[in-house]
Amino acid sequence: MGYWMGKNIGGALGAPFESKRQVNNVEFYTQNFQDNPPANDDLDLQLVWLNAVEKYGKNINAQILGEYWLSYIIPNWSEYGAGKNNLRIGLIPPLSGYVNNPYRDSCGCFIRSEIWACIAPGHPEIAVKKIWDKCI
Repeated sequence: MGYWMGKNIGGALGAPFESKRQVNNVEFYTQNFQDNPPANDDLDLQLVWLNAVEKYGKNINAQILGEYWLSYIIPNWSEYGAGKNNLRIGLIPPLSGYVNNPYRDSCGCFIRSEIWACIAPGHPEIAVKKIWDKCI
């Protein structure tokens, strides 16, 4: 639960500064959270993976995650679109995130892989294997 709360809080508060390479002097909230936190693709990606893990458990594999990616990930820009295009032509993870993807070295894969550390607490060897095998 702490992971999910921290992920949501960090994403919501950091959203206005995403992709900005500067030192930010933040002494106040820059957004209005009266109703709900804003959309957060970094959190949404983890929820998609969690849904797949809850449904398939230890049987989760790259093919299933690729199908979830195509079915539930809406953005088509940057690495999202490159990965979706590669999945559509039959490339499964990790190739789907690498081939013809100028964004393949961005921090997006790290963000998408955080869930594997959460489902294998205290067992980094398991998390690393999951990340390597399944990162889109």
